[in-house]
Amino acid sequence: MKHLNSKTYYLLVAFIIILMFNIRYVPQAFAEGEGGFSDSSASAADNTTWMSSIPDNKLVSELSIPGTHDSMAFHAQYIFDKKVVQTQSLPLNLQLKSGIRYLDIRVKPNGDTFDIYHGSIYQKASLDDVMNIATNFLTNNPSETILMRIKDENDKPSPRFEEIFTKYWNKYQNYFWQANTNNPRLGDIRGKIVIFQNFSSTRNFGIQYNSLDIQDDFEKTDGNKYYAVEAQLKKANNDTSKIYLNHFSTNGIHDFETYIRDDLTPKAQAKYINSQFWVYMQLDKFNIKHTGIIAADFPSSGTVSNTIPSNVGLVDVIISKNIR
Repeated sequence: MKHLNSKTYYLLVAFIIILMFNIRYVPQAFAEGEGGFSDSSASAADNTTWMSSIPDNKLVSELSIPGTHDSMAFHAQYIFDKKVVQTQSLPLNLQLKSGIRYLDIRVKPNGDTFDIYHGSIYQKASLDDVMNIATNFLTNNPSETILMRIKDENDKPSPRFEEIFTKYWNKYQNYFWQANTNNPRLGDIRGKIVIFQNFSSTRNFGIQYNSLDIQDDFEKTDGNKYYAVEAQLKKANNDTSKIYLNHFSTNGIHDFETYIRDDLTPKAQAKYINSQFWVYMQLDKFNIKHTGIIAADFPSSGTVSNTIPSNVGLVDVIISKNIR
């Protein structure tokens, strides 16, 4: 998903403020189901070790993996702009507990370290904060793996990005998977973080992000976006030879009035897209046995519990059905 540049961001904030004083009621443009959406900061779902029942010989490309888009985007710069910036409500540790195994981490250099950003907005966290949560989770649950996209969130490539990331690589080397293929087997990455490398570098730290088959039509909204999601689901269902990544997220900013009045914000769109996915996966006629990686905004336990059982060879696992 394309991030907000500073000019767009401040114009959006100004427009939201104006609308708050001029709009009393804005009708929804779609039916709002709650099966796949949650903006709660707590979850009753516990899918901590769902990967433990999957055979070691399964390739990443064969797995159906629930994930989050812009996994750390919780904070806004002002009280008026949260609906523009926020994409998640569940803290990272609870995302992992609920069953999320793909994380989308956006960083910018701050001296010799990385801070977490969503576009131009600092998310009050560092990459060390993310790594501490991820490594603690893997230490306690060695049957699991975490797929982690690392993206340079600057508009232009950061000249010291590789140098700074190498320091993290060395610091957490026992937890990073040492890349030797673009499609590892689960048995080789249990207890490890697999980097999806979305930054310029002279060396290989993991799997190149652009080598994935990616649906990220972020400018599409409502039904048009869902058609893109569904098309990617069908592609993944028919092919387990490569890794598919399916973004449920949108950023339908064409003009500011439409953006707010027609509810094209991340949260409003997640209510629609996630709920459509939840219904779609209940219909046996579609027979989806493989989803690839799902990257959603505000996923509920319903989104997670609809993704995990699609795994080939997944047996005897009790999936939480606490739909939030």
